[in-house]
Amino acid sequence: MKTTRLLLTFFLLWLSGYLQDDLETGLAYFGILTLGLLHGANDLSILKKKADKQEVKSKLWMNILLYVGSLIAVLLLFLQLPILALPAFIILSAYHFGEQHWKSQTSLPDPLSSLFYLAYGGTILFMIFYIELGSVLPLISDLLPMDLPDQFIGYGLKGFGGIFLLLLLLNAWIRKDGRLVLLELFYLGILAIVIHQSSLLMGFALYFVLWHSLPSLADQLRFLYGGIDRAAAVQYWRDSRLYWFMALIGLALFYFLFQGQHEFLETFLISFLAAVTFPHVVVMHRMEH
Repeated sequence: MKTTRLLLTFFLLWLSGYLQDDLETGLAYFGILTLGLLHGANDLSILKKKADKQEVKSKLWMNILLYVGSLIAVLLLFLQLPILALPAFIILSAYHFGEQHWKSQTSLPDPLSSLFYLAYGGTILFMIFYIELGSVLPLISDLLPMDLPDQFIGYGLKGFGGIFLLLLLLNAWIRKDGRLVLLELFYLGILAIVIHQSSLLMGFALYFVLWHSLPSLADQLRFLYGGIDRAAAVQYWRDSRLYWFMALIGLALFYFLFQGQHEFLETFLISFLAAVTFPHVVVMHRMEH
């Protein structure tokens, strides 16, 4: 699986080098809006599965209402108080990335395992921010009513990276498997090269789609349908396509309504992704446990 991801990563990086900027941007958006968005479109099926397993079907509709309500609440919070919503979005996304990547490979006790997940995801995100600093700072300035010091990104990368390395070594020592350290540093090096050689959007898309969404889809197939095969993939598509189409239609509507207002459109797109991410992180955490 990881070998396939590496090959796909290098292939798409090579392909993007021959594409014009508009085509590269389109390819990145295509990946995010297809596999990236699809991997979070089946949360309600996961809630239903949990309800079936726990024999609390009466709570299913309450879970659905809470899920939809949280989407709306987070979207409003992001638009009204981005100075609170943006850090929360980054922290939750970092934890989510780390939990998906390391859940089956860590022997750290709580709360160290949770800190490990957060540190890994934070390292990935701040590595992207640091390498693409020139593109990230103006975007953050559009979202926040304040200027962010350049050094903040560097401190964030050093902080998350240092904690991750220490816990990675501890986890490898507990599991008596030093290969974990070498392999993970190798993968991080590959990701750093890929991000450096591509645009901010393309670099994020390559990680988000190939290194997070695809493995997450595999985990969901195992949980919902008991395995990874064609029948499970078809059933996943049937269960999630309505929510996926609704999300795409909503995004397309806002794009056509506000396509001349680029700053507002970028803010809304980030806010929309944040609104989807918050409840998705909670659902996936419940699935993992």
